[in-house]
Amino acid sequence: MAEYSFSSLFLLPFLTFDKNRSVSMDPFMAKINRIVEEARSNPSHMERLYKRRQDSPRERQLDEKFPCEETRHFSEKQLFDEGEDIVLFVDFRHELSEYHNITLESIRTHFETGLHTHEYFVITYVFRGECYCYFGGEEFHFKQGDIWFLNTQVSHKLLLPGDDCVVFHICLRQTSFCSVLLDKIKNNEQFVHFFVNSIFDEDNNPCLMQFHIRELSVAQYYLFKMLEEYYDQKMHSQEVIAYLFCCLLIQLERNCEAEAVEQEAHRNGRQKNLDISEVIAYLMEHQQTVTLQQAASHFHYVPAYLSRFIQRHTGKTFLEFLNGIRLERAAEMLRNTTLPIRQISHMVGYSDRSSFDRSFKRQYHMTPRKYRDNGRESQNKGG
Repeated sequence: MAEYSFSSLFLLPFLTFDKNRSVSMDPFMAKINRIVEEARSNPSHMERLYKRRQDSPRERQLDEKFPCEETRHFSEKQLFDEGEDIVLFVDFRHELSEYHNITLESIRTHFETGLHTHEYFVITYVFRGECYCYFGGEEFHFKQGDIWFLNTQVSHKLLLPGDDCVVFHICLRQTSFCSVLLDKIKNNEQFVHFFVNSIFDEDNNPCLMQFHIRELSVAQYYLFKMLEEYYDQKMHSQEVIAYLFCCLLIQLERNCEAEAVEQEAHRNGRQKNLDISEVIAYLMEHQQTVTLQQAASHFHYVPAYLSRFIQRHTGKTFLEFLNGIRLERAAEMLRNTTLPIRQISHMVGYSDRSSFDRSFKRQYHMTPRKYRDNGRESQNKGG
């Protein structure tokens, strides 16, 4: 009798067996492919988005020129219908799609132009082919099976270089995220930090989180089921999609944890293990811009492993520990220099002064200005 893992039970309604007893998801995948092809042949979702953008004179003007020097902003009302909190958007090269006639070479020539931001969260999955995303002066190349989460505050642009490329965008209303999804994922620290900080604290949030979803995996099933549910538009579909999205996040976290455990076991078999002092030194040197993914890449670990390693040795999460380093450095400069507070906040990694003030007050129970004044009074008394 065949044995199945608990996770595979989610897939059983869609599994078939050929003569050699190999597993496939042919009926389910046939439906997913049919949804994609119907969206390509009748792109009403693109037409609706284009029409809503054209209702704005400024958007019409920006649509007519490339490269566009201004950063465009896509609002929720341009994409979401009333009552929708989550939208699944099938994207491909089309005359109504952004940069439909733009080549990879021209994009690279105009690297910092034609950017846009979203009011809503966008998670992008490469269903077929490959694509490129540009932000922060860098080019990111994504292949089939890759999925990434982009901070809402990051100006970026996406290029689908070939007619065979198809991506799915999972779009979440920022304005209803806290009421609809936050309680469901409150124990998933990695994603809670990303989403919440993307709304409230731009300085302490990574620009990008990237994962890879394997074929015939549980994560892929949840994602495809979301697409099916959205296009079927059955009763309570938005509620079902919200729960499926939370299941997807949990599965991505489980995959990261499994990879981290595997990597830890591999590292334990090697002579030289990671030294916490090296990690601290790296974070202190790069405190202004470093992210968890950058640090993990530097030490050749997956982010989940490095995060757990830091918490095990310091008792703090990556962000808590990094913020502590930043604020200690800021306090030192407040005591020993006459640099403007705004400049100090920028030097330790805060682009917004008010965000720096809030973080500093939480740590030291007083504002940066008061902290500096107290230090001067102590020096005067001592002198």
